[in-house]
Parts: sequence; structure tokens; C-alpha cells
Amino acid sequence: MTQNSRTIRNKLFVATVGIWILLCLNSSVLVAQDSPTTAEQAKIVELIKQLGSESFQIREQAQSQLLATGLAAQDELSKALKSADLEIRFRVRRIYVELLQMDFQRRLTLFVNDVDGKLKHDLPAWKMYREKVGSSLEHRKLFAAMVRVEAPFLIAIETKTNIYSTLNTRLKDLQPYGSTPSNGPKVARLESIAAILLASMQLDNTQLNRIISPMYNLLNFQETKNGIRGGDNSGIIKGMIASYIEQNIETANSQLPLTLVLEYGFEDVGLRIGRKLIADSKMSSLVREYAAICLIRFGTAAEIPKLLPMLTEKSVIHSWSTSQAKGKIIKTQVRDAILVLLLHQTKQDAADYGFRFVQPNPITVFRVYSAGFIEDAEREAAHSQWNKWWDENKEMVLKSSVVEEKYHSWPTQNFP
Repeated sequence: MTQNSRTIRNKLFVATVGIWILLCLNSSVLVAQDSPTTAEQAKIVELIKQLGSESFQIREQAQSQLLATGLAAQDELSKALKSADLEIRFRVRRIYVELLQMDFQRRLTLFVNDVDGKLKHDLPAWKMYREKVGSSLEHRKLFAAMVRVEAPFLIAIETKTNIYSTLNTRLKDLQPYGSTPSNGPKVARLESIAAILLASMQLDNTQLNRIISPMYNLLNFQETKNGIRGGDNSGIIKGMIASYIEQNIETANSQLPLTLVLEYGFEDVGLRIGRKLIADSKMSSLVREYAAICLIRFGTAAEIPKLLPMLTEKSVIHSWSTSQAKGKIIKTQVRDAILVLLLHQTKQDAADYGFRFVQPNPITVFRVYSAGFIEDAEREAAHSQWNKWWDENKEMVLKSSVVEEKYHSWPTQNFP
């Protein structure tokens, strides 16, 4: 073995043992092992000596017997870590790591099954997780999985050691396209995503705003969404995402959390923050457009009055074109997008109002850029037609139980 490979092996051992020792020290639920009898201790000492035997078979048998002895041998094993015999030190290290791992798995099993909270558990970040996420059996199973996968990260959360930089680094590691792997984009484990979401609960608004884009990229990645929707812990992780979204509704990029609301179908959250943001004049027109989409997709006709003031906003929020426009530019004003949403809520066909390019979308009701016109005359005609219809039908719309239902589909036969 070269000096370089020996150095690498030693560093890996130190790192591995360090993590397991930290975890074990942080988990006082472990039942202390009975002290070995004098005869048993003598046997342990003899087995440790045999780890340095010239016979490979004797060394292997001694190692197996020490593993079977369990943590009752830990005191003598600790002493043997300083043995002058290189072979003994090497094998004791391996035994020590395996014993710690085996014992910690036993501790995690005790933790998961302690639903009534009769035992004390000092697992890293458990107290925060229990208070902010939950402590049911399913919550415990997820947390135990998080400990197995993200132990160093959870220790950082517990100790609040450079939490922002640690989170930022881990978030970069989990980005689907953070590197260019030969086998395609990276798919983060759900346990890692849960740990990221837990850590984000400790950040202030400035820090949250700095990571909002990579968080969005991670949570909106299609494979991530598929895994969360179909995973065993779907409800818990979706709840953590909803909490994260509500932390970020007043950032400079509020459109991104609103997009996540729509992607994951968070009805209650969408209505709550949609009502708040649509009335906030400090928010950009684009953010309030997404707030309006949330109200129409998840709400009823009772939300219509909240959208009506935006029918006076003429700023252009999207410019695009299509082959049907024959090279001309289609401009979407704020009021155009709002009008299409109102037509959707009142079960009217957008094509009847001259919207030739609107494209339906199950997530955002329609493709947000597509509710526009080439000519201002067409736009004015559409809004005049709505004003007339609303004057004649608003009482019926707001009172009728029929239009209080949610409508999520367009008459697609009338769309190009």
C-alpha cells in the first residue's frame, strides 16, 4: 500500500468515525451496554491480540467474534486504537465503525417506534423538525431516513454552524443540471430535499431571497415533482414545500413560489397568498398575474371582484409571436390576462371575445403569454364586450350557486 493511499484511507476513516460518533453522542436514547465480567473482558483483550496474529484465519475469526460481542467491547477497542501493531489498529478501526453503525441503526429503530415520546431523543435537528414538521410515526420514519442520508447536514442545522453557506453548498450539489453527468440530470433523494427544506426554515428573508432560484430549480424539476407526488412521504414533504412557499411570498421573486403553488396544486396556500398579493400594489404586474391565476384556478366566482381592478392596467407583460400571427407581434397587457381568467371563471369562450391565440394549460389555466392581441382595436372591443356582459350578469354571477363551482377545463375545440 502506498503512502498516499494509506493517507486517504486514514482520512476516510476519521471522517466516517467522526460522523458516527457525533450521531451517537447526540442520541442519549441508546441503552448503555452492561459492563463485561472479568472473564469476558479477558476474552476481549485476547481477541484483540489475535487481530495481529500471523494467521489470516485467526485474524478473521477474532474480528468476527469481536463484532458479535458488540459495544461491550468498546472500552478495550478504544484502547487498541493506539496499539503499536498496525494490523491491530486497522482492524479495530473497521470493527469500531461497524459497531457504531449497527448500534446507531438500532437507536433509529427505537426512535421511530417511540411514537408516544416516552424516551429522550437528541438526534441532530430532531427538536426543530418535531416542532415545525411533526412527530407522528410517518414523520419519524422520514426523519430517520434523513439522518441516514444527511447526517452531517443535520448536525450543521442543529449546531447552526454556517447554516446559510452549508445550505447553499448542499443546494448546489443537488441541482439537477449543476454538472453535466454522462447519464443525464441528477435526481435528488427525497430525504435530501426534506433536509434542505428544514434548513431553509432557519434563514432570514435576505438569505431566502438569495437561494430562491436554485430552490425553484430543484423543486420544479420534473423528476423531483414525480418523486414527491408518488413517494411514501408525499404528504409530509409537500407540507414542508408549502411552508417554504409561505416564507417567500414577499420576496423580489414571488412569481417563483407562486409557480410552485400551481405546480403542486396547493389550493389553500394558493388562495391565501393569492388574495394577499393581488391587493399589494408594491408587487410587480407579473406577480399579481400569477396571484390572479391562483385565485381563479383554486377559487370560485367569489374571487372575481378581487380581479376587477386589474382590468384597468395596460402595461405590457408579454410580447411574442406565432405562425398564425404571420410575423406580427402579439402583445399581452395585464388587463388581457385578467380578462381571460374572468372568462374562464364565468364559463365563457375566450374565442368569442376575439382571443385568437389563447392556449389552455392545466397548471396556469392558460399559457401566460398567450392572452394578447395584435391590434389595439381588437383589445378594446374585447374589453367593451366584457364590460357590457358584466353589467348585465354580475348579480347573477355573484349570487348563483352554479358559477360558485370550480372550472378547470377550457372548451379546447375553439382554441387554435
